[in-house]
Amino acid sequence: MRRLHPLTWTDFTVDLHSATPEYESVKALIDAHEEKCIDLRPYMQSRPYSCNERDKIQKVLDLFRLMNLR
Repeated sequence: MRRLHPLTWTDFTVDLHSATPEYESVKALIDAHEEKCIDLRPYMQSRPYSCNERDKIQKVLDLFRLMNLR
């Protein structure tokens, strides 16, 4: 099993969204950090809101409005 190393905050300051980046620059960024990972567990909800396929649309709308979901 490979050991993954967390990324530093400076790795997130790269602006990939204001313009469409070239494939080579994104590939280089991925290749440079191939052995690293991001632990998002501290930012995740342990019990996220969910709906199932049998829920009425009104219940789903009420949940979105009540919880300010998007």
